[in-house]
Amino acid sequence: MCLEASEQEGKAVSAERDSIKYKLVEYMGNKVGQTFDAVISGVTDWGLYVEDKESSAEGLVRIRTIGDDFYNYML
Repeated sequence: MCLEASEQEGKAVSAERDSIKYKLVEYMGNKVGQTFDAVISGVTDWGLYVEDKESSAEGLVRIRTIGDDFYNYML
């Protein structure tokens, strides 16, 4: 019974995370092109992962869209 309860709890946690992400995408859908106060949460050679401070929505800003400078990603 404990294993079954743990599995069901894991499914519930996963469903909760997925529903939150879905609602954030829905919320941000009509905000394309707007500017937000965000923090950089990750960096890769193709872009920056950012998190909006107000809504906690996460997204990727591709390096090629930043423009006006040269960026070199070094490990």
